[in-house]
Amino acid sequence: MVPACPAMVLAALLSSAPSVPRMGVFILEAPAGIDRQEVVRSAEQAFSASGRFVVADLPDTLPAPAQGENIVSEIQAAASDADLDVVLVLSVREPDTTQTTRYSGDTLVVLRRIGLTVGGRFYSSAGELVGSMDQYQFSEGRMPFPPDASLTAVEASRELAIRSLLQLFPVEFSFTAPGSQGLIELPGGRSVGLQKGMFLYCVATASEIPADTSAYDLLRSRGLLQVIECDSTSARGRLLSGMLAPGGPVTAVEHGAPAFLSGAWEVLPVTLRQGAEAPGFDAGQLMNGVKIGLSNYRWGLCFGGSFSAATADKVSSLIVGLRGGMRLPLSGPSLSLRLTAGPDLGLLMQDVTNPLLTSDASAVVFGGSIEGTLEYMLSERFGLTLDASGTLAADADSWTVQDQFGNSRNAEEGELYYSSLSFDAVRAGAGFFYLIY
Repeated sequence: MVPACPAMVLAALLSSAPSVPRMGVFILEAPAGIDRQEVVRSAEQAFSASGRFVVADLPDTLPAPAQGENIVSEIQAAASDADLDVVLVLSVREPDTTQTTRYSGDTLVVLRRIGLTVGGRFYSSAGELVGSMDQYQFSEGRMPFPPDASLTAVEASRELAIRSLLQLFPVEFSFTAPGSQGLIELPGGRSVGLQKGMFLYCVATASEIPADTSAYDLLRSRGLLQVIECDSTSARGRLLSGMLAPGGPVTAVEHGAPAFLSGAWEVLPVTLRQGAEAPGFDAGQLMNGVKIGLSNYRWGLCFGGSFSAATADKVSSLIVGLRGGMRLPLSGPSLSLRLTAGPDLGLLMQDVTNPLLTSDASAVVFGGSIEGTLEYMLSERFGLTLDASGTLAADADSWTVQDQFGNSRNAEEGELYYSSLSFDAVRAGAGFFYLIY
């Protein structure tokens, strides 16, 4: 017999039970000094907050089996007494401790690190093992204030519960793909575990071998969906990538937040003020460079950052920016508009005219940007971008150099090709992006 996967078990529980399934959380073993009750409560709170389980109020500790005996009988008895559908048994392993000595300024400090693993085994009410997973957690403390092993175990228990919801018990349901490829009505809401902001991976399913070409066409559904509206009995999702064949059967399974990786060629107009006398000076130049960005989605918004490197004649820049904003579908999922804003930190470098200096001149500037990016998807995961941004940043008019003795000082105007550099208000770029999910 082929064992059922955890998602199938949870789907069966949800479909057969008049309400969400009941879960019991027990702790089987833990080292001395670990607060067993708090370890159990931490996992229970994570499961209760998800809305997918009702956590039963039970004694925290499951009786440890005798030497050589199986724990299944105790699990079956507990499930029967409390009418449980799922039982989680936790075990906290003995923590490992390491100690290091470091310098902090002119002081010698001792750091102690504690690491431990919380293991979890999930059983059905019949005592069948549904799945298992481990969560390692560590914490550090500066002596004489060592880290708390009990608090570390509590945090590990919470993280294990959160991971299990996605990896062992993802939300899964089926629906028929509508004709629209934008907003999609979903047959279920919080009652089946859906939440606003959740991501669902959609794939076509078939209950039998297709009989003709048209039936095969209905199996072309594939893509990523995000829940944008959700109440107790219904929800609405937005297709972020892929395509759903109208009228085809689709299975949607909960998925983690996707990562948005982008790369682009960027043009940064700058205005320069001449320093040392040099032929062919041009006050207006274009810095050309590359920009790499990484972001993800949360609650219908997108958050991330970017790193860009650009250069022009005798000057270059490295810029790090943080971004947050929203992604609006224009003709979803093919065409969308991303609107983001955030702060920038830039490091500028330029050549110097004085051969006795041992370094180039450098300056740091702060600013912020508002960006608008058009995204066009060529496939399920790959697409092209076209973006423009408005920038407000401080001028770089104070440069630092090192003299022949290695001492840092402010550069004199005659030692620089450009005494100041300022970024113009508008930038532009074009590139590509790739969805990782």
